Amino acid sequence: MDQKLGTKPTSKTLKDFGLWHLRHVDLLKSVDREALNKFMRLFQLREFKRGETIYVISGRRDEHLQRMYFVIKGRVKISSVDDASGKELLLLLIKPGEPFGLLNSVGNETTELHATALQASLVGYVARDDFDKLIKHAGACSRLVKLIGERSVEVVARFEDLAFRSVPVRLARVLVHLAQEFPEQRKCGIGIDVPLTRQEIANLIGARREVVSTHLSRFKREGIVAFHKGRICIHDHDALAKLTE
Repeated sequence: MDQKLGTKPTSKTLKDFGLWHLRHVDLLKSVDREALNKFMRLFQLREFKRGETIYVISGRRDEHLQRMYFVIKGRVKISSVDDASGKELLLLLIKPGEPFGLLNSVGNETTELHATALQASLVGYVARDDFDKLIKHAGACSRLVKLIGERSVEVVARFEDLAFRSVPVRLARVLVHLAQEFPEQRKCGIGIDVPLTRQEIANLIGARREVVSTHLSRFKREGIVAFHKGRICIHDHDALAKLTE
């Protein structure tokens, strides 16, 4: 199975690169060097191209449930995909230094959970049992619980938005969130440093791509957002924030 999971790096430099990033993962900051080096020997690294699937979880006994994943380089999206309709709801965006695989129980009998590379990415994974032992050794259980809680709140908020808020409000809320999570200073304002297509933004808010494009064009006409090299830039953050109310 591992041979099919992305491309395995052969360079020792990449392994060292992965270790360097693991040392900067918040959950692992209290882990001593010797323990982290031992952990790294259990760690598997894989490279993924943009759009390449990292895993699909379709049942409670899926082997991917027994692993913990980390983004070392790039960006990864976690989506819920309905088996019957194929409709995708984008749940989470994961950036370098962050673990994923924490909320795999979000899936059920009629949906699959997909982890997909949003851009060329380096991903590491390890058996969940080994990860749990390391976290206990480092006394980082409380930080892990906090992270799971934060991710859970984010997913619940996504579903609440779908149920109770209009498309333009959902769009404004997700743009504010992305600008906070993936900020990039640009001349036009605050850029969103993640390569999202119109369809992926639509999947984030549970709307049709055409509707999202219409509202983004309106936001642009009103001077709220701008577009630079395919990325969205928040030009008037206060005006955008008002639209979230």
